[in-house]
Amino acid sequence: MLVRVTERAVTESKAEIDDFLIAEYQHFADSFWRTEELGEKRINFVISVLTAAVAGLVVLATRDSGFTDVQVKWVSFSTGLALLLLGFFTLLRMLRRNNVADQYKRAMDHVRDTFCDRYALEGYAPLDGLPRQLFSGGLAQTAALLNSMIAGAITAIGLLFVTSPRLLALSAAIVSVLSLAAQFAYIRRRHERR
Repeated sequence: MLVRVTERAVTESKAEIDDFLIAEYQHFADSFWRTEELGEKRINFVISVLTAAVAGLVVLATRDSGFTDVQVKWVSFSTGLALLLLGFFTLLRMLRRNNVADQYKRAMDHVRDTFCDRYALEGYAPLDGLPRQLFSGGLAQTAALLNSMIAGAITAIGLLFVTSPRLLALSAAIVSVLSLAAQFAYIRRRHERR
């Protein structure tokens, strides 16, 4: 049996495919922006927790709190470790979020390329690929910076037990810089792996 396809059927089918592709594109774009917003909210949450923890530690360190210096140091050190753990998990989550966002962008690019091929839109590229850069101030880099500051503070608090203020400040600065460098190296390896 021979099936005859009319030009009208092809045009209707093409319109349905276009509608499907437009809906797909919109879905990927909406998902991409939701992912971006969730990432920002997550970093804001970490910053809020960090701010609240520092404020609580300042209150603990006042003379009226009834805590001894040693108790304040231990609470500060423990709080710092907990914040650092939260920060590292946030960094990992930001890197995962970056991968998902990149997948959404590739999917949108694929839909856009399909339309360009279907309708001979040569050279249409509203945005050239924006590669992830290490020193871009992105959410993963912000999490890494916060983590390095927390690592430096933990080092300083830990050294309060055993050393002089000058060595304490130098050690905290060194740990902060090394921590930031290590996290940025990790972020770079993750970006190069894709």
